[in-house]
Amino acid sequence: MRRRSFVKFAGSMLVGWPLAAHAQQPDKTYRIATLSLTARPSQPVLIHALAAHGYVEGRNTLILSRSAEGEPERMPELAAEIISFQPDVIIAGGGQAADALRQATTTIPIVLWEVGDPVGLGLVTNIAHPGANITGVTELSTELTGKRLQLLKEAVPTAARVAIIWNGGDRSMELRARASVASAPVLGITIVQLPVENVGEIDATLVALAGDPPDAVIVVSDPLRPAGGRR
Repeated sequence: MRRRSFVKFAGSMLVGWPLAAHAQQPDKTYRIATLSLTARPSQPVLIHALAAHGYVEGRNTLILSRSAEGEPERMPELAAEIISFQPDVIIAGGGQAADALRQATTTIPIVLWEVGDPVGLGLVTNIAHPGANITGVTELSTELTGKRLQLLKEAVPTAARVAIIWNGGDRSMELRARASVASAPVLGITIVQLPVENVGEIDATLVALAGDPPDAVIVVSDPLRPAGGRR
């Protein structure tokens, strides 16, 4: 999505629900919280979108942003902190943040941001009618995985053995890997599955690939933590 379109979408999403319900209240200070596994480089876009619709941080809006700094086990603690902030709306950056927030509240509206497969993760019942207190936008990453594999086959028709590297500690990435395995047979491709859970495992994985190289490699982009510590 183009930056301008995203700004318009993000602003309209947040203004449409639930902030618009308070639009007529004078001197209202809106509380917006964000939670993500890592700091999002798109955060300034969100702030700009809110300001464009009159929700200016420091004037009539308070924004609480929390990142787990690459440590998913911190999500429940941060979700509880956000709930205590009593926000009007919470923005969940990624599936792990969304899942932690879903378990923390059933009443405060949650807007999904950069969540690849909310249905597969069990966050919503379906895309058209998400239900409960969750709405937002999805990248449809799992559904597009088969198409990416098809494009790879078109670019390299001789590719018969394709390795896929993904973050094995992230359920969203696991769903994408499974989608690759499911769509591979019809394309005449065998998938070599190479999950990694920290940066320290990457070198060993690449050494193994060099010893028995595939015809192509797909890397499912996702932040990884260092071996034995924070990112």
